[in-house]
Amino acid sequence: MVATAPHSGDPNRVDIAVLGGGPAGAATALALRRHDPSWSVAIVEASDYRAARIGETLPPSTRRLLEHLGIWQAFLDAGHMPSHGTTAAWGSEEPHENEFIVHPDGEGWHLDRARFDALLAARAKTRGAQLWTGCTFINSDRHDGGWQLTLRQDGEQRIAQARFVVDATGRRAAFARRQNIGRIVCDRLLGLYAFFDLKEDTVLPATHTLVEAWEEGWWYSARLPDNRLVVACMSDDDRIAALDLRHRRPWLEALATTQQTCQILAYTGLDHDPTCHPAQSQLLESVVGDSWLAVGDAASTFDPLSSQGIFKALHFGIWAAYAISDHLQGQQNTQPQNDNQHQPDGLTRYARLVEANFDGYLTARREYYREEGRWPEAPFWRRRAGQIHLDPHLQLQSRDNERLSGQTQMSTSDVNRLCSLCREPSAAHEIVARFQHQRPGVASDHRIILVLQDLLTEGTLITATPNA
Repeated sequence: MVATAPHSGDPNRVDIAVLGGGPAGAATALALRRHDPSWSVAIVEASDYRAARIGETLPPSTRRLLEHLGIWQAFLDAGHMPSHGTTAAWGSEEPHENEFIVHPDGEGWHLDRARFDALLAARAKTRGAQLWTGCTFINSDRHDGGWQLTLRQDGEQRIAQARFVVDATGRRAAFARRQNIGRIVCDRLLGLYAFFDLKEDTVLPATHTLVEAWEEGWWYSARLPDNRLVVACMSDDDRIAALDLRHRRPWLEALATTQQTCQILAYTGLDHDPTCHPAQSQLLESVVGDSWLAVGDAASTFDPLSSQGIFKALHFGIWAAYAISDHLQGQQNTQPQNDNQHQPDGLTRYARLVEANFDGYLTARREYYREEGRWPEAPFWRRRAGQIHLDPHLQLQSRDNERLSGQTQMSTSDVNRLCSLCREPSAAHEIVARFQHQRPGVASDHRIILVLQDLLTEGTLITATPNA
């Protein structure tokens, strides 16, 4: 495939600037170049792909996405480690196995993430995308119907212009946050990761990913390429602080209390503090805007328990490419088709897809956490129970005070919308129905009810007697 030249021969002027060269950004660039190579694309990546990266597991179904992107064989040639299944001590001390051998797509994979991300970016470059490594996003301004981006590369300022911007900057969503887009944060999960170098003659029992629940959260471990091992402790920020788990000794003492994961201590030791990484589930209040969209972890983040982070990044990178192409082609079309003029454009469809995916994920996450019932009173598990106790006929009314100050599972605007629906006493089930009528598809009934419960607990809503 022949690469197209940037606009007017200026390398700093492109159709689409992708901020972030991880799986989501690189997949978006790859899919754009495959789907419509007339668009010029630049990937803006802060790193040089040498440092270790978190997120090491690919489920078997990822193969279809890699084939769609045209890099399956290159992935196989890169030497990542096959994973034949998962082992979970969840709901009981007795571990149970889920073998990938019965999966239609075959085995999964444990990755060298830096190597994997570098491969995606290199393939995008081969397909005609520009790749600006060591380049950091600083600021953005609207310019000539598109965006002017202030970047820093090798210590010097660089100015670029793009018709469209893709925010693939990960959890920090650097571009979207510059546009004053808020985030819906659903929990306070953190991961404390340690990487071990194993001796050459070390033979671990299996290449399965191991997940083990404990009173304060859960543990994750997996064998990696190049005779390495990753072990992570997942818990909420306040529990991590209370147990001092950011430091080596308390982390190892907690690991020693496990039944399965502790066995790795027979093979290796830890001589440094674990590294802390945010792992909370969150969603941007808006994943699209005026000539921009967010993709991957910049748009939404899942609990690592789902093992869906990289899969989601690739999947939605492909969908983002279709949405962007549709949007830009629509801008060029000066004669709208009468039969399509009421159809939402690609960005709107993309936003609905991301929001529906996140809502479905929350339902699946809640059901999986409910399978572990050994510590119902422990703070970590109680927070994830998601139990509904609100009487559907209970009359609710909003008070004239500040809205819920704690975390919710909805955007600020939607929480305020719920409160406005309670200005007059109304039954809880009626409030849910009205909200769904005004904001169809934004959230499941269950999620809306949980927010109402939080608002009632915090005092933003009160119980009321209906008007006579």
